[in-house]
Amino acid sequence: MKVPPHSKLYIVCPNPATVLTEQDSSIPMEQLYENMWIVDKYEYDACRVNTSMSTFLSNRNLLRCDTPFELKYFEMVFRPNSMWGLEFQPGR
Repeated sequence: MKVPPHSKLYIVCPNPATVLTEQDSSIPMEQLYENMWIVDKYEYDACRVNTSMSTFLSNRNLLRCDTPFELKYFEMVFRPNSMWGLEFQPGR
């Protein structure tokens, strides 16, 4: 998939306001949470996150969705250079 530079992607944490249909769940809403991680190739291939090796550039928590009753989102901008270490190179 080719993404033009400076395209934006908004990731919205799940909350009752964003769910359009009623859900049957055995887990109370206040216990629901999700995390989004930036991981290295090894962790990606293994489908796991080694949190003891978390650094600024790899294996770091990008988004923590731990407040299901609040609207929380993350804006991701696809740019080739970033001072925050989150860079997207074409074709990678």
